[in-house]
Amino acid sequence: RIALEHIDIEQRRLLGQAISSEAERLGRLVQRYVYGNKLIGGDLCTPEPAALLRELLPLTLGDRASRVRFELPAELPALRVNPDSLRQMLINLIDNALTATADGGEVTLAAHVDEVSVSLAVRDTGRGIPADVLPRIFDDGFTTSGDSWRGLGLGLTRRLCARAGGRLGVKSTFGKGSEFTLVLPRAPS
Repeated sequence: RIALEHIDIEQRRLLGQAISSEAERLGRLVQRYVYGNKLIGGDLCTPEPAALLRELLPLTLGDRASRVRFELPAELPALRVNPDSLRQMLINLIDNALTATADGGEVTLAAHVDEVSVSLAVRDTGRGIPADVLPRIFDDGFTTSGDSWRGLGLGLTRRLCARAGGRLGVKSTFGKGSEFTLVLPRAPS
């Protein structure tokens, strides 16, 4: 817990922005769950994914955002994915990478663009995933951390990615790190 008297005005503003942004996003998720995508929140396009990516980290991760390095092209094309879904997928992957590199490892968010898709890769130099558990990491509730609050993010990320017509891949070497790659379709131009 952080005492408010130790937070300067700019940090308070960013914290307020983060709370407001997340409350709005969660509200939209609840509406979609209750009413379905066809009635509320059916926006299936992220027109400026680079802006979303750059805004996402400081608002969601606070001070931990400084540990994430960007390797993004100058411009990313629009993606055929709901902005809230994209935000949730990336939060899950980046948060996992930061947790895996808690002892000071490196986390990188990179992008590669081709004619039909954009690949967003979250790489870390953390502890990696043992080969024997790798097939289970997308199972809801499975976690290697022992934290009962964890274990839902990768399964949710995989479902959101598939719903957008994309795919989620993983490469990991135990003791050296992991790379999770979202391959998402570009929006029609």
